Amino acid sequence: MIAALDWCAATPAGGAWALHVDGLAVESDPDTHAELLQGTFSLVHATPEGARTSVRPWSEGITGPEGNLVCALGEECVAVDPPMLFDHDGDGEPEVFVRVATERPAGPSTAHGRLWTFRDGAVDVYPPARAWVAAAMRDVDGDGRPDLLTHGHYATEAPGPCSAAAHTALGPLLAAHSLPDGRFSVSDEAARRADREQCPAATADVAGAVVTGPEGGIDAAGTFVRVVCARLWGASAVAVSERLRASERALQRGGRRCAARTPSDVDVLLEWAQQTPPVDLRER
Repeated sequence: MIAALDWCAATPAGGAWALHVDGLAVESDPDTHAELLQGTFSLVHATPEGARTSVRPWSEGITGPEGNLVCALGEECVAVDPPMLFDHDGDGEPEVFVRVATERPAGPSTAHGRLWTFRDGAVDVYPPARAWVAAAMRDVDGDGRPDLLTHGHYATEAPGPCSAAAHTALGPLLAAHSLPDGRFSVSDEAARRADREQCPAATADVAGAVVTGPEGGIDAAGTFVRVVCARLWGASAVAVSERLRASERALQRGGRRCAARTPSDVDVLLEWAQQTPPVDLRER
């Protein structure tokens, strides 16, 4: 975690981007003697003249408060990926992609990857990419421009079977293709081609929307992906919802004994089935 925060990169205009630890402290739990690391870090932009502007990226939102850096082993720990630079708008000042995650072994993990820019004397989210929280950034079509990879609105906290253990539900990782004019497209052919790698044509089959695991139980993670993929390939909300309801008992209980109707993954799945897909993967 700390190693990733030791980062600085010069810009062609003579400025720099950097990650900076503003404050850091280590405390020891008097009962367990476990160490808790907490502090604050910032994304800093410096102009050639030395003027500095900063923001505090956060795993649960665009920016965070004091204490956006914490690590308690076995409970939660913030992880910051090495940033990526690229001049998306061609103004000579590169944008920087920073992903911050809070990993929780006993609960839902959260992550925000954002593309930041320096404009009008301030560091802010790059406007053409504001709509997406990204899980990663890479060049999906080999044109030399890194693209955003995002779960879009298919990312949420789900209750799990019998409401026993909440977890992070994720759909397929979809592409927002970087365009030469600085914008991003989720529906051009490059984006659709990358999305078909995540959702092959076979995932259009509504019959396979509920995925079973190797031991016959429900594969919740696989089901979340397959439900979205079926919708991206044109399966109707009605057909997908009917398939989910046919397996509702198994999805609600996950093989456990619990009340007949408690909140579960099926509620999130039915909500996702009703959402309008962001892209149509069928051949045009």
